[in-house]
Amino acid sequence: MRPDKKFIFLSLILITAVILLVLPYLPVNSPDHKKKYGELEPMDSHLLFAFVTPHPPLIVPEIGGTYRLKARKTINALSYIAKQVKKAEPDTIIIITPHLVTAPEKFSVFKQESITGNLSEYGKSDVELSIDNDTEFISELENNLKNTGLGLKGINSEKKLDHGSFVPMYFFNEAGYTGKYVVINYSGLSREKHIQLGKIIRKTIEVSDKKFVFTASADLSHSLSKTAPNGYKPESAAFDRKIVNSIKAGNYKAIINMGETLVSETPQCGYNSILIGIGIMNMQPGQNKVFSYESPFGVGYMAASL
Repeated sequence: MRPDKKFIFLSLILITAVILLVLPYLPVNSPDHKKKYGELEPMDSHLLFAFVTPHPPLIVPEIGGTYRLKARKTINALSYIAKQVKKAEPDTIIIITPHLVTAPEKFSVFKQESITGNLSEYGKSDVELSIDNDTEFISELENNLKNTGLGLKGINSEKKLDHGSFVPMYFFNEAGYTGKYVVINYSGLSREKHIQLGKIIRKTIEVSDKKFVFTASADLSHSLSKTAPNGYKPESAAFDRKIVNSIKAGNYKAIINMGETLVSETPQCGYNSILIGIGIMNMQPGQNKVFSYESPFGVGYMAASL
């Protein structure tokens, strides 16, 4: 008995609909993670890893759907980083973000015991996180900042996590991380001050009895195509090339000394985060490797270790 054509047609529609619903939530991880990226060994007993991670909300399944697969390299790299973090079992992850509160003369930090956030700005208020804040570390850092000319400004406790911190956290938590966080927004201060903050964070880490992971949340140029958020600026690609190639080469002085015009005229939200990371590394490469770089939506996404 031959199947009814209408039944076959409706069945195909149903199967297609199920695939489209399920596909965004399927893992897109490459099966050769170990072969592609290798294994990361912790740098020391206090600072385990230092990363640079992008933060496009589109790579979160509930936001990007199947469209997120255009950023497959980024998703794979962040999934790998998150698994390495989970395996190392840090007590605290320190995230430098660009999108909370950028004060002109101070760095901003959450100081309350717990912090929440969601992606309501992108239409998904049910995609939410609640994390524990490492207030002990923040107090120790504040003590170490005394008489340095640097300060931490408390962020209003009613403010939610920004997507600059939320997206990396999403991947860390999905991998099974359950420890604490510290979330700091960079400032309007000079390059030297951002590097100085990184060095003081490192000193605070080294006298702690806890294990830490650092990540600089950073999207590179926002103007790499005609459909990019800031339109197309051909010169912006030079900014991304300089950052990517300098990290690959472990030449952090090249990043610190980038031309003022190139930095100021490139729409981006990552340079200051990366400077703090360079300070944490005492301006020396540790595990410098670029796991991925791509710009599927006209914004440069780089996942790397410092």
